[in-house]
Amino acid sequence: MQNILNFMQAICAAEDIYLDSLPDLERLGGVAIKASDDIRAVVYSDKLTGWSQISTIAHELGHHALGHFDDDAYLCKNISDKNPEIERREREAQIFAAAFTAFAIYDLFTELGGMTL
Repeated sequence: MQNILNFMQAICAAEDIYLDSLPDLERLGGVAIKASDDIRAVVYSDKLTGWSQISTIAHELGHHALGHFDDDAYLCKNISDKNPEIERREREAQIFAAAFTAFAIYDLFTELGGMTL
């Protein structure tokens, strides 16, 4: 699992995305931030461990990869809103996270010699 986290850290570093955990983010789990084209971050709750941590980071990376920062309304969304556009973006980020983690797991197993197609 640490290899997958290292892989995610390397991707964030290559894309200039700051990655760190913070206390008191339990309600959110994680958040993707884009203050400008040069200032991007993924921040997640320090209470997350294991697969919860990995899937949360992957979900937030998905928001960056999918360009979900085209307006300020999205950044300021209320978590309880039932806005169809926000729900679509959240589903897209979940699908990205699932694909990303599946690839990372496959890559890890292949690297360890335990899985081939």
